[in-house]
Amino acid sequence: MYTNNNPSIFTQKEISTALQIWSRASISFLDIRHNLISPEETLRGYRLPANTFLYTSGKVDVALNHTLYPINRFGVFHGGKGTELTNPSLRLARILYGAV
Repeated sequence: MYTNNNPSIFTQKEISTALQIWSRASISFLDIRHNLISPEETLRGYRLPANTFLYTSGKVDVALNHTLYPINRFGVFHGGKGTELTNPSLRLARILYGAV
């Protein structure tokens, strides 16, 4: 049997609880944005203006609240309002939403 000793991965109970909450949640899409940030236009200390799903592609490193996530092909992330996003260069799609 596999035992998860990594505290950053959710337990089955946490996932089940989150799914129950999300199945009852109502959200409103605020905006959908696509950005291509070149190495000359570094993104440092950008705070997400709303709850956001982020989609990235390519070989990049994404930092959310100073936690670095290396990406080889693509990545999907979630950041709450106020989360700090930092990256030297990035192709990024953002879906901003709010609770209804």
